[in-house]
Amino acid sequence: MGKNILKNFVCIIFFSFLFISFSNAQLKIQAPKCNIKSGIYKETKAVTFLCKDKNCRIYYTLDGSEPSENSLLFNDPFILDKSALIKAAAFKGGKRSGILTVDFALLKNIESVNFISAPSKKYPAKDMQSILDGKPASDNLKDGSWFGFEGEDFEIVISFEKKCTVSSAEITCMQDINSGIFLPEQIEVYVSPDNKTFFKSGLIEKKDLTGNENKAVAEFICSSRTAVAKSVKIICRNLKLCPAGHKDEGKKAWLFISKISVK
Repeated sequence: MGKNILKNFVCIIFFSFLFISFSNAQLKIQAPKCNIKSGIYKETKAVTFLCKDKNCRIYYTLDGSEPSENSLLFNDPFILDKSALIKAAAFKGGKRSGILTVDFALLKNIESVNFISAPSKKYPAKDMQSILDGKPASDNLKDGSWFGFEGEDFEIVISFEKKCTVSSAEITCMQDINSGIFLPEQIEVYVSPDNKTFFKSGLIEKKDLTGNENKAVAEFICSSRTAVAKSVKIICRNLKLCPAGHKDEGKKAWLFISKISVK
């Protein structure tokens, strides 16, 4: 008799566990899906979210923040016309699903991105074209968004699909003097009407790059003589060697570039 009671008790516990597990599974809300994937795009995209449970409401953000019921409510497809870090989640009965993340980088009118000087293998960033994705630069050199040049100048040529008017270039740099990371000695901008011959159109000299000693991340805008261009060349001159008095005096200096914007 005692064995039967124990056996029945074990069965009750087992099936209760199964019922609770099944109920929790039923209550779990699945994260929404998106019609586009993370990546670099050359044209705008219409974005749609789908959720298996039709009774869920989908909220999303475009700045990388976590979605809540105070975020943007998805009703109809919308157009992404600039780079964005999309995060979306489904909500129902006060519960939230897991978060869907889509890293969307839009490069308008870009035909090619050519690094004349290759970045160090230690800091090559995740994708060459990410230098133009328009996202804010971080202060973390290891997050895959920085291009490092050890004792070498940074030189890049950006070619456009269609000729466009160029009036300035914005360059984002890193500085950590104690670690041997210095701002550029000089920034030069060149334009080309045919992708062959380049003319100097903008310059920031060393004296205009000083005064940023306390900034880990510094942005510089190099004004250019307005010109219609098929391509743009940007050169950031490296200090080459750590200066006298530095703990790494005589060793190669680092130059780090994260983002470029041509306007």
